[in-house]
Amino acid sequence: MLNDIFTVETDLAGDSSDVTASTASNPFDIITSSDISTVQGSGATPFDYLVYGADPTAAGPASDPGSYNVFNGALVEFADALNVEEYALENNGALDTNTADFIGSIGTIHNAIDTGTATDAAEYFLQFGLGDLQGFFDIPSF
Repeated sequence: MLNDIFTVETDLAGDSSDVTASTASNPFDIITSSDISTVQGSGATPFDYLVYGADPTAAGPASDPGSYNVFNGALVEFADALNVEEYALENNGALDTNTADFIGSIGTIHNAIDTGTATDAAEYFLQFGLGDLQGFFDIPSF
């Protein structure tokens, strides 16, 4: 789903030729490093607005844009929260500590796992995802 949304966004931005499709070793569609400067600007290109939201500069464009940045990365965090809960349901409430089972950034994954319980890890991912959406829609922090 992330790759499909990313493909639509790059098509709308007129940058579909700069997308490198997912492979067995990398399941995400990406913009290769050699093409980043033609696609992503300092927060002012159509791609920036479609991927990072209302104020791309404030949201923080990625140095390695890919389908994991859809909605400023929020969908990745929500998917990881769902994965935590699904694993817990199938394993008597246990927390999945295998980082390979998640798709977010390794730092975020470790922080979630370090909470110690599946409920707390899922909540961590959900809160992080809501923060990403807050950045996407340029909603100020309180």
